[in-house]
Amino acid sequence: MTCTPSPIQATSPGRPLSVAAVPSPVADLQENCRKCRKCVAACRVLDQNGTPGDIARSYDSSPVTVRRLAYSCSLCNLCQQICPYDLAPSEMFLNLRQEAVSLGENHLRPHRRLLNYEWFGSNAIFRHLHLPVDCETIFYPGCALTGARPEETLKLYRLLQTVEPTIGIMLDCCNKPSHDLGRQQFFQKRFSARMQTLAKRNIRRIVTGCPSCLQAFSILPHKFTITTAYSMLAGNVTLNPARFSGLTCSVHDPCSIRFAGTIHADVRSICKALGLKLTEMVHNRENTFCCGEGGGVGFIDRKLSTEWNRKRVIEAEDQLLVTYCAGCTSQLRNHGNVHHLVDLLFADESNDKPIARTVTSLQSWRNRLMVKIRLMAARKKLQ
Repeated sequence: MTCTPSPIQATSPGRPLSVAAVPSPVADLQENCRKCRKCVAACRVLDQNGTPGDIARSYDSSPVTVRRLAYSCSLCNLCQQICPYDLAPSEMFLNLRQEAVSLGENHLRPHRRLLNYEWFGSNAIFRHLHLPVDCETIFYPGCALTGARPEETLKLYRLLQTVEPTIGIMLDCCNKPSHDLGRQQFFQKRFSARMQTLAKRNIRRIVTGCPSCLQAFSILPHKFTITTAYSMLAGNVTLNPARFSGLTCSVHDPCSIRFAGTIHADVRSICKALGLKLTEMVHNRENTFCCGEGGGVGFIDRKLSTEWNRKRVIEAEDQLLVTYCAGCTSQLRNHGNVHHLVDLLFADESNDKPIARTVTSLQSWRNRLMVKIRLMAARKKLQ
């Protein structure tokens, strides 16, 4: 059976962080921030440093200091969601990061581990592209999901094949870390090369397993339709409504797709199809909290990252917490009862509750290599 999931256009995971704005984001906030302080009440960075307008106005006298401050923002866009005047402080902070990189300012030293992760993720050792005959759609699971849930990644691919038998798969890094750290030229170069590779092979649709990959694919214009594996599955596969009957859960929506309401609904549809009863936290969907991983903040200010994390964990209380981002799953592991959606989709039938899991960095690399080897072996059998 072939389906056509709800498309996510090139700018649609909800007003994603753009490359530039006219006028500049700094000038926009200098002129238009009304100091209502609604965003300040929700964000510790702003609470400690003033309104977005105050920060923007201090740029004229202390540009280096303000550019350094930009790396304390999680780029989660909660400020934009809250702002009654439709301003985007996170866009200003992203723009300042790009400016810092272009000027050669050395603010990225603390992020070397993250950039190394990205570099290895794009290495040929882990990359893989498999396109069946007549393939027009590829599954792009992303680094984190493949590393954290290798068996579930393969099972998810097979489940997607029941919906669209000719779907292919691409293992690669989306390079969103570079984008978020302000390495715009590097990101654009890698993004363009990836898009050209897929266009030459007549791919028309990209199905991601990772919300951050979805956002990365939605930053620059292209001709592909982008959706998630969960939107592709919702309503198109039969699930067991008795599987987790009697269990109650809350869904943590990743901040990277804060404004993607269709995806929020599709994930909840799958949870209900598995028999789960949903209770919504106060901060859900477009009002979700960042898990603490956003923007690479934890590499320069662990306290800020931990505070975002604690906010989410406290609000979730002791109930089962379901998310559909491998990064969020790892970041929220201190909750003790957090699960990726694929944990529920492919849970062992012998267990009436999903089992929480974490992996080490070494295990993650080993898992990614194992997924590539398994895919290559399966391809060889078909030849």
